[in-house]
Amino acid sequence: MTLEEAKKNWDDLRKGRISKDEYQARLGDVRREPETVIVLDVGGEGESIVAGVLKKLGKKDVVVHGFVPGLRHHPDVTADGVTFEVKHQPQAEEYGSVFVETSWKGMPSGARVSSSIWQAIVLVSRVLFIKTTDLAASLHFAELDLSFGWKAADGGDNGQAKGFVVKLDRFEKGAFPSLFVVKR
Repeated sequence: MTLEEAKKNWDDLRKGRISKDEYQARLGDVRREPETVIVLDVGGEGESIVAGVLKKLGKKDVVVHGFVPGLRHHPDVTADGVTFEVKHQPQAEEYGSVFVETSWKGMPSGARVSSSIWQAIVLVSRVLFIKTTDLAASLHFAELDLSFGWKAADGGDNGQAKGFVVKLDRFEKGAFPSLFVVKR
């Protein structure tokens, strides 16, 4: 798929010419020339940062996906066929904790329902990459056992997001087998 074809697919979806299912089907079979970076729409700053980090790690086929109203659980970034959900939390290092979302507007969200293979938490100085399955399992244990050390809280979007506040040192002390950290 060329850059022009990717942009056309995105435009077709936004203008209602193709269904969300058709868009996701096309997205699932993206093939482009190596060394391409495709930005389908202005993603957030976090998505751009993750795309840059993935390029530095040698990924050759990086796509930043835009937000599609009503299309839930699609990846924020895809690199060489691997999917990433991105959470940008520039204040996390200042406060020493991150917010891990579990629901938004009363609907399950975040790692609990993500189809992405990896979660990327973007901080000021580094990006934390954690397999979605590891983070989802930890959410399950946190909900069952309040002594797990995660604090239930309301998050952004005027309190519409619910989840847990997790101390950064939990990420850094080997709590997640798949965790790796990349300096920005």
